[in-house]
Amino acid sequence: MLELSDRQWHTYELLDNVIKNEVENWIISKCKKESFNAIDLITLIIGRLGLVKAYEHVNSLLDEDLANEIRATIQETVAELDGHVEDPWMK
Repeated sequence: MLELSDRQWHTYELLDNVIKNEVENWIISKCKKESFNAIDLITLIIGRLGLVKAYEHVNSLLDEDLANEIRATIQETVAELDGHVEDPWMK
């Protein structure tokens, strides 16, 4: 999924809304707050595809008890994407 999100990002086109919704639901279902690797990959995919719903889900995890490295990864993602999640090319 990470490779596919990278390829999509390089097209400079947003995903079709139907596909985007399916990808977001899949991402949320795979989001394991105990796994640094899962969170790390998910935050990269969110940023490349502009997945607002998945971003909000990951951001809500900050209200839970998390390992420090997972919390830091989510906080970095929030700092980078907040205010323009839907536009992956805005920095």
